[in-house]
Amino acid sequence: YPCVPGHEVGGVCVAVGPNVTKFKIGDKVGVGCMVDACLKCKACLAGEEQMCASFSTGTYGALDAHGRAEPYPKGGQTLGGYTQKMVVHERFAIKIPSSYPLEAAGPVMCAGVTMYDPLKKHLLKGAERVKEGTHVGIVGLGGLGLTGVKVAKLLGCKVTAISRAEKGTPKAKIALESGADETLCSKSAAAMAAAAGTLDLIINTIPMVHDDELYEPLLTDGAVQVVLGVTPRWVAGLVGALTGALPARKTVSSGIGGIAATQEVVDLFDKHRIYPNIEIHPVEEINEIMNKLDKGNDSSVRYVLDMATLNE
Repeated sequence: YPCVPGHEVGGVCVAVGPNVTKFKIGDKVGVGCMVDACLKCKACLAGEEQMCASFSTGTYGALDAHGRAEPYPKGGQTLGGYTQKMVVHERFAIKIPSSYPLEAAGPVMCAGVTMYDPLKKHLLKGAERVKEGTHVGIVGLGGLGLTGVKVAKLLGCKVTAISRAEKGTPKAKIALESGADETLCSKSAAAMAAAAGTLDLIINTIPMVHDDELYEPLLTDGAVQVVLGVTPRWVAGLVGALTGALPARKTVSSGIGGIAATQEVVDLFDKHRIYPNIEIHPVEEINEIMNKLDKGNDSSVRYVLDMATLNE
């Protein structure tokens, strides 16, 4: 305490330090999951600050381990975006194009890059679009999953949205409206069997412990499932990636992305006019929003808080 959350932030630059070259007053600025890292290790030098060997500094609730974060008070914890002003080092700020709406940019800072990064690493391999015919499965149809549908379609993939929702139900319809080519009900043994061996990549967005091995038979030979939810399997995969002791298996882990990848996905969304599914709410409704999320977020949107309403 105090804890000020908020790691999907969009705002306008109101002041710059004397050595800042990346931004000027009036620019739109985004901040994601981290506000500092060592910037010296192999991962940081490769633009993978989220994998910093000395650990990146979280946007909120973290100590200033590397000296460039701005905790308040000094010696305290970093404070996030649920406020009207925050201070961030330019190295960890994202340039939001002037034509892209701030309310849509916030969710791209985390959800956008979290989905873009594994698609880029496993499928793009230096190209701007995937190989023709590439088929991707997105597991989970919350705000993260639907953002993933949009990213995968943007990169040229055929997309199957996988969830417990049966065809024709509201959630399945939302997936199709977001760009999915088809839906697959994971509760249907027949449908799952029919889809076996068809997917070149699966990105699993389910945030809770579950049987992720259920989806592995859907993969083509040599393909992988990327788990994003913080489960024991996700932790094991992340530790393996950090230590280099990652065994060969069909399910691997991923978590957010680096600053360069975040800038790339923001620019892609702006260029192609792609926007996350969002609802804008005043700050006073935050508890109501949390209750909706606890019940499962049936609307599958990213809820955006308008911080201009903070003092109303």
